[in-house]
Amino acid sequence: MVQGLLKQRRAEGPRAVDAARRALDRLAREAESQGLILAVANPRRFIALPEPRELDLLVSDLRGAPLAPLFDVPASHLPAVMGFFDSLR
Repeated sequence: MVQGLLKQRRAEGPRAVDAARRALDRLAREAESQGLILAVANPRRFIALPEPRELDLLVSDLRGAPLAPLFDVPASHLPAVMGFFDSLR
């Protein structure tokens, strides 16, 4: 089951990241006009957006925009606590 979810997530990832990039670009322009910074948090679920490498890509692609990663350490630890990594072995 985990392998199937991971495979589906990898297949849908690029399209979802493109949509997130477009949305963040629009939001960043509005945030800039308001003097705000957008914080993009890592997800709690391993199938959600953005994965760490996707977050890095988004921040890089939108360099100069008022955008910052927000690392939720407990959320990043949740998949390991749930045994997700054990099932991949």
